[in-house]
Amino acid sequence: MNELLLLATEAPADNGDGTFLKGILITIAFIVVFVGSVWLLTSMILGAKLGYFVTGSCLFAVMVLLSGIWVVTSLGPKGEQGFWGDLGNDTAWTAVAAGDLSNISTEWGSWDVGSYPDGEGWVEPADDVYLADLEGADSTASQVPNARPIMESFVGETVSDIPGIKEDAAERVEGEVNLESGNFETVEFRMKEAEVDGKESVIAVARAVPTGELLTDDLGGAKEATIAKFLIEPDDEVEEGDPVIELEIDGETTELTATQAGRIIDLPFEEGDSIQPEVAFAIIDISGQEGAPEPVEVAAARVRGSERVPSLIYLAVSLVGMIGHLVGVSKTERAARITQPQIA
Repeated sequence: MNELLLLATEAPADNGDGTFLKGILITIAFIVVFVGSVWLLTSMILGAKLGYFVTGSCLFAVMVLLSGIWVVTSLGPKGEQGFWGDLGNDTAWTAVAAGDLSNISTEWGSWDVGSYPDGEGWVEPADDVYLADLEGADSTASQVPNARPIMESFVGETVSDIPGIKEDAAERVEGEVNLESGNFETVEFRMKEAEVDGKESVIAVARAVPTGELLTDDLGGAKEATIAKFLIEPDDEVEEGDPVIELEIDGETTELTATQAGRIIDLPFEEGDSIQPEVAFAIIDISGQEGAPEPVEVAAARVRGSERVPSLIYLAVSLVGMIGHLVGVSKTERAARITQPQIA
C-alpha cells in the first residue's frame, strides 16, 4: 500500500510583504495621534506636566484592564516558552513532506507511524481526550478539522490536473498516489503524542480512500423525497444491488439499492431529512474493488509555535507604567500646591 506522509510546521509570521511591520507602524501612529490628542486637551486644563501624567495613567489603566482579561481568560496572546514567552510563529498544520515511509525523519523530528492505526499510543480523537500540549478546549477531536483540510489539500495536489501543482507536489512524494481528484475521503483518524521541534506535541494519521457515491434516482419526477429509513450503517459492507435506503415520495415508500460494492464510510443525512434528485445520501469506500486505486495513508504533525506578544509582559509593563504615572501625578500636584501663591 502506498503511504502519503504529511507533516506540519509553523505558518510564517510575515508573508514577506511587510504586513507585520505595517501593523506595528499603524499601531504606533494610532497611539501617538489618540494619546496626543487627549494630552493636548488635558494639558490646556491641568498644565503640560500634570496633563502628561494623567493621560499616561489613563492609558496604562486601559492596558492593565485589557492584559488582565487576556491573562485570566486566555483570549489574548500568551507566552508558551515560559513566563517571558518568545517571539515566533503560530502553531499550524502545514504539509512539508511525503513518501513511502513508516518512519518519518525531518528537521522537526523523527516519528514512527508504522504502528498505525491500532499500535501502542494511538487514540481515536474525542472531545474528552487530550494529548501533550492539547488542553482546555483543544481536545483531539477539535484538532481533526484543523488537520483534515491540510491533509486532503496535499493529497489533491499530488493528483491535480492544474499545470504545475502536481509537479510541485511530486518533489515531496516518493512512490505513486493514484487517487482521483475530488473522489477520496479521509477516514480512520488516529492521534499520538510525539516530540515535534523539541516540544511535546501530537501527530495524526488518517487514511485517504477512493470513494463512490450512492445517488438517488430522478425520484419519479418529484422535486424532493424524505428519508424514511436507512437500511445501512457506517462500516457496513454492501454489494451492488443491496437495499440501502427507504424513501418516502408523495406518500409512497420506495426502496433504493446500492449502485456499487464497497464499505459505507459516511451518511451525510439523517432519517427524516429531505433530499433532492441525484443527491448523494451515502459515501462509500470502493478500495479493494476492481479498478479502484489504492488507499493512501496520510500523516500530520502539529508543530507548536510561540506567541508574538505575551500577555503577562503586557500586564507587568502596564502595572509598572500606571503606578509610575500615578506617583508622577501625586508629586506634580503637590509641587503645584507648594508653588501656588497663597491668598490672604
